[in-house]
Amino acid sequence: MSNSKSSCLSVALNFLSRRPMTCFTIKNKLAKKGFGTEEIECTVNRLIEWKYIDDRSFSLSLIKSKREKQSPQKIIFDLMKSGVGQELIDELMEEYYPDELEYKNCLTLAHKLCAEEERKWKRKCQKNEDLPINESEFIVARKIKDKLIFRGYRPSMANSVVAQLFTKENY
Repeated sequence: MSNSKSSCLSVALNFLSRRPMTCFTIKNKLAKKGFGTEEIECTVNRLIEWKYIDDRSFSLSLIKSKREKQSPQKIIFDLMKSGVGQELIDELMEEYYPDELEYKNCLTLAHKLCAEEERKWKRKCQKNEDLPINESEFIVARKIKDKLIFRGYRPSMANSVVAQLFTKENY
């Protein structure tokens, strides 16, 4: 093993000592450090052989750690940014982030947003008496739906959650 390959390997191990990474991320970081393509491929292959790099484990860990607080689209974006393949993303998301969990997370976030938006609306109404108080539910619902979509939930999911939220609150 040449000195530069050893150096490339030690740099890669140093990266991995801080946090888990995908093959794509390691390759990019090593390329930025000025290592050649052949050195990088040799190093990455050795790390895969030693099981120091495993895109599947990385992806699964990320999904499990973020699935309670983030929308599927946000997690998919993070995985794609890390260089994980679309097939692997689809497979793991289907298995570890079911629609029921997405709905539950979306509803939980909607409850938090509802309390926040209702407080904001009441303050606005107190400051400006010309605001129509009877339209508050419609305005609050629209703002919640927009925020859910902005956070990565599907529009159909946001609509259904907001409909359920305001149906339950009225009865």
